[in-house]
Amino acid sequence: MMKIKILKFGGTSLSSDSSFERVKTIIDQELNRNFRLIIVVSAIGHTTNQILSQLDKIVSNRASQCQECDVALHTGEILSASFLALY
Repeated sequence: MMKIKILKFGGTSLSSDSSFERVKTIIDQELNRNFRLIIVVSAIGHTTNQILSQLDKIVSNRASQCQECDVALHTGEILSASFLALY
């Protein structure tokens, strides 16, 4: 039975093209070691802070109480996952 490994990559580790390449190399190395992988990513760099800042301007400090705001915040992780899949 294959072992499962969970890898989590934070925003700093996804902050540039070379960072994405390093993450891809790590993933490839673990796959070559015959692990089944679960990959978890954060938003790139300071994306979450930028989204929160914009949301605060729009909804006047109610971002934590707004369902649409929650969806907007998740776009950072979706973008990171999409970019990583392209490498």
